[in-house]
Amino acid sequence: MQKTIKFVGNINGELHAPPSKSHSQRLLAGMLLVKGKSLLHNFGHSDDEIAALNILKTCGATLNFISENSIEIISNGIPDKKLHIHCSESGLSARMFTAIMASKHSESVIEGSGSILNRNMMFFEEIFQKLNIPFESNQGKLPFKIKGPFRPEDIEIDSTESSQYITGLLYLYALAAHKTPHTISLKNNVSKPYLDLTIDTLSQFGIYIQENDNTYTFSKTQIFRPIEAKVEGDWSSAAYFLVAGALYGTITIHGLQIHSKQADRKIIDVLKQCGANITFSENSIAVSKHNLKSFEFDATDCPDLFPILAVLALRCEGITTLKGVKRLHNKESDRAAVIFNEIKNIGGEIEIIDDNMMIKGGQNFNKFFLKNYKDHRIVLAFSIFALGNQEETIIEDISVVSKSYPNFFIDLYNLVKI
Repeated sequence: MQKTIKFVGNINGELHAPPSKSHSQRLLAGMLLVKGKSLLHNFGHSDDEIAALNILKTCGATLNFISENSIEIISNGIPDKKLHIHCSESGLSARMFTAIMASKHSESVIEGSGSILNRNMMFFEEIFQKLNIPFESNQGKLPFKIKGPFRPEDIEIDSTESSQYITGLLYLYALAAHKTPHTISLKNNVSKPYLDLTIDTLSQFGIYIQENDNTYTFSKTQIFRPIEAKVEGDWSSAAYFLVAGALYGTITIHGLQIHSKQADRKIIDVLKQCGANITFSENSIAVSKHNLKSFEFDATDCPDLFPILAVLALRCEGITTLKGVKRLHNKESDRAAVIFNEIKNIGGEIEIIDDNMMIKGGQNFNKFFLKNYKDHRIVLAFSIFALGNQEETIIEDISVVSKSYPNFFIDLYNLVKI
């Protein structure tokens, strides 16, 4: 579905942050592993969350919607029988549930669709060989076949590529029987905030992991207990509108936890650095337009922010330097290449040197047509950029935003009446 976005002179409004799909999927995985009834509130309906729900159904869990956004989940753990798991296009679900399925004796087949079929997950080939877990893949890509049972042992891992693999292993080790302590030691622990979120989520289920200097220790056998939990507001989704407030007016977002473990909470640090006006109140943040200056930021630990940070940089006076380009290549698209090409297309100045992207802001930009690249974060970010363009911007197909933020254009319309 094509979308036209027109120039807006000013934005003033407020909205409620959508639920965090990252937090939601972690909670759903834990609720599958309990034996009993759990309650999940503030559940979102993004494609990735629906994929995780369908995995729970495949594994025999009973799901009862008690309201539009609250679910009763009754589980008896993972059944020890052959399972076919479909992760749709969710990278987190694919990586997390692949590891979890190694806990059982019977074979599991893990499948996906769309862009995830092209994403390299060779990490699993290497790590499961170390752990003596039978594993087959399509040259490091989906579909996978995996068969346990997993027997824990100490392991050292280079976690440069993604924290999502490590999140899966944390769940796997949490499920295992530990007669003696076992450790996962990480080299190059990128995206550590995502692991902090995983550990915080596991603690809600009664699973406690000791962390010391990038070593995670499981000291005893633990049991997942049923819980009642609420999904946090999503900092990743909120970042688009927080930037919109800084660029075009004033926007207040409700439902965000200021001290959240979510990595993309760092957007506040960036907005402070570039000079936006920010006001905090209980579970609300207001960001207002100001004369914005260029900034320097290392997005290695929060790569999902990169597209909207690039958009912000285009509207800031001076040259902005963003670090973490190497984290962008194995996403729904090669985001480094896409950002580079699109900024060139609109007449912007951009350079990539090694792990750094330099963007010159404060210029006039061309009218443009945006391909969606089958990448939700590219469409989300450049839609915010388009609000400040004097000429209309046409976006090829906006349906891709349903992966993370299905109501994005509804929220955008309510703010600016595009």
